[in-house]
Amino acid sequence: MKVMRARVQNFRSIVDSGVFEIEPSVTVLIGRNEQGKTNLLKALRSFNKSYKYAAGDLPNHLLPTLTETDAAKVPIVALWLTIEPTDRTAVARGVRDTENIKELKITKFLDGHYEYEGIKEEGTESALTPPSPDIAAPTSDLNLVLADLRQKIAAHASRLPTLAPHAGRADQLVNDFAHANFYDPATLDNLFETFIAGLRSLPGQDGVCSKTSL
Repeated sequence: MKVMRARVQNFRSIVDSGVFEIEPSVTVLIGRNEQGKTNLLKALRSFNKSYKYAAGDLPNHLLPTLTETDAAKVPIVALWLTIEPTDRTAVARGVRDTENIKELKITKFLDGHYEYEGIKEEGTESALTPPSPDIAAPTSDLNLVLADLRQKIAAHASRLPTLAPHAGRADQLVNDFAHANFYDPATLDNLFETFIAGLRSLPGQDGVCSKTSL
């Protein structure tokens, strides 16, 4: 990839540099002393993942406003990069639908997170999304665990007359969990907690049932 353009905002003496071109060989910065040339270079260096922004990196006259703003919404550095033919395989492993994308726009924000956009031939920008993870193997393992759980619930239901009327509900909970959406990592904790809570709330269990299966 090659950096083609850049933009610096909200960094020291620079409120907004506007988008500027990065030449393939040499890029020349021209300006009077104390006009922000060094700060511009420092801002570009801050794009590195290891750099952590502090209050001293913000323009003094904007400090009250920016410190009250959500840091995740304050852009600092944006870079535009071309996608070379040799890059496409690697890029495709990280994002979806890269076939029609000619450039990547990556923006680093005050809180240190990055946002990624793809730019198509016609110039339109859209947020990039990662490809769906391959969860075939863990899902297969989970189905084996759930099959074993079904057998244990059935055994306990045949042993406990108090649990038997609720065996159908238990089976439905297992079935719903087996067909849940495991592709969204943000919902996984809640998914498992809801499933476990549902099983534990089944009436008619005894101590042996709770410990061995639920």
